[in-house]
Amino acid sequence: MTHPRPFDTGRRALLALGVASLALHVPVHAQSAADFYKGKTIRVASSTGAGGTMDLYLLLTMKHMEKHLPEGTKLVLEHRTGGGGAVMANYMYSAAPKDGLHFGMPVPALVTSTFSNPDGTRYDPARFTMLGRLVDLPRVFVARADSGIKTLQDAAKGDKEIPHGIMTVGTSLDQYMTAVNEVLGTKFKRVAGYTGGGPTFLAMEQGEVQSTTAEPANLLSDKWHLVQNGTINVLATLGTEKVAGLESAPSVLDMIPASHPKRGIVEAVAASGAIGLALIAPPDVPADRVAYLREVLKKTMHDPALLAEAKERKIPINFADGERLTQIVAAAAKAPEPIRQWFRDLAKPHPTRATPIRWTSPPPWLRWAPPPARCSARSRCSTSAWASAWAPCCR
Repeated sequence: MTHPRPFDTGRRALLALGVASLALHVPVHAQSAADFYKGKTIRVASSTGAGGTMDLYLLLTMKHMEKHLPEGTKLVLEHRTGGGGAVMANYMYSAAPKDGLHFGMPVPALVTSTFSNPDGTRYDPARFTMLGRLVDLPRVFVARADSGIKTLQDAAKGDKEIPHGIMTVGTSLDQYMTAVNEVLGTKFKRVAGYTGGGPTFLAMEQGEVQSTTAEPANLLSDKWHLVQNGTINVLATLGTEKVAGLESAPSVLDMIPASHPKRGIVEAVAASGAIGLALIAPPDVPADRVAYLREVLKKTMHDPALLAEAKERKIPINFADGERLTQIVAAAAKAPEPIRQWFRDLAKPHPTRATPIRWTSPPPWLRWAPPPARCSARSRCSTSAWASAWAPCCR
């Protein structure tokens, strides 16, 4: 019979320690970002209601983005509306999980909303995780040809005010108009109450107002025949980049000297257009997942199938990657206090800015009223005829 030697126990302990030490030096492969997303559901939040321009871009992007994500990964669209976009941005900033499975599309006024509505916007725009921008949204100043206005210089001549269609006092269309009035001396007079850019443009077509600002995409795809036949004049563009298809149009920023004391206001207004329709995630998402999502989005926005579909459907694409979007937002967020105050003042009720509401659909108290006797059929009434008057609705 063999008896163990007294030191065998110690030798076994040393051997076990050596094996454990060796195991510590064996490389362990961490889960990659692609592995993390496999089979997961990514929730994409929209700041506006279903069926609008934001949904158009989100659904197009999500459709093609799934091809570039791991097998089994799904994208689900949610709508978090309200507060002029603040509801979605506030949620994304403080309530959404910071796991890379939640991102969304804020309103273009992501930064300037914090100036005009500091109490309702509980976020620091520069701290969001920027994934990329799908398209920028500059504005185009347009006017009816029969108004005699061909340029912004024409709009600054004389004392006659020019009825100019906007949505709500203090919001983006009003910001564009007011900034140009203050810096270039134009005589645009706000006519508020329209429900969107489309109804505002239609009001100009029908002579309810003489001018407005248009989205380049809508102007070039749906309304360009009015420019070609001489009904509408393009006055200028207001944005930080040249607009494809409108390269020959004057730029408002080019008209303003760098030394002008209010140039910063115009630049701040234009910054919302530069942010455009973008995708952001909460702050502090793990860096590897941020890099992965940015790369997936970049591949998606350069996907030939997406570009072909966008071209066929006349959906403009002007992609900017996450790093570029981060720079745009950071620069906009550094606006000095006088510029922030300008936005706050514009959003305040003011007696000199009171204007009649122009109805682009029947007022609530008349929505079910019968048409006047001379209107032979309600079906002949355009939705914007209410803005002119109820009586001649079927002219």
